[in-house]
Amino acid sequence: MKNGDISNLSAPRIGFMCEGFLLKFDDSSFGKLKGKLFGQVKNAEKNIDALNLVKFIARDTEYTTEILVHNDHNTQEMREFVGEYMFSEVVLYDKLSQLTSRLVAGDLTYIVDNDYDRLSMLNHRAAVHIDEFRQWVKRNRG
Repeated sequence: MKNGDISNLSAPRIGFMCEGFLLKFDDSSFGKLKGKLFGQVKNAEKNIDALNLVKFIARDTEYTTEILVHNDHNTQEMREFVGEYMFSEVVLYDKLSQLTSRLVAGDLTYIVDNDYDRLSMLNHRAAVHIDEFRQWVKRNRG
């Protein structure tokens, strides 16, 4: 509820891709071994720029933030990571087509990522690159 708005209108829902965007997992043999020993999320490289954008969206705008996690990475460690940041919901998926279906149905307003190949596989105008999304936020604030 931003600015005392108590209407029944739902806020736009922004989904942020987890794997390869918010978290970059080491896919090398040594990285996979370290992930098994010390935990996959703790071993992953965090995209601080993207995580700061998520915090800004959740805290300073009326938009709802969701994290999009592949079922392979749905672990207790991942849930703890999600708890550190301001995600309203965790969306689990097996195939990218499930996310496209959510865009088409209007359940998600935008999906944000930095991987052009994955965005093209989503094949929807609301699957946007982080730079394009920043421009959208700047235009729509105020």
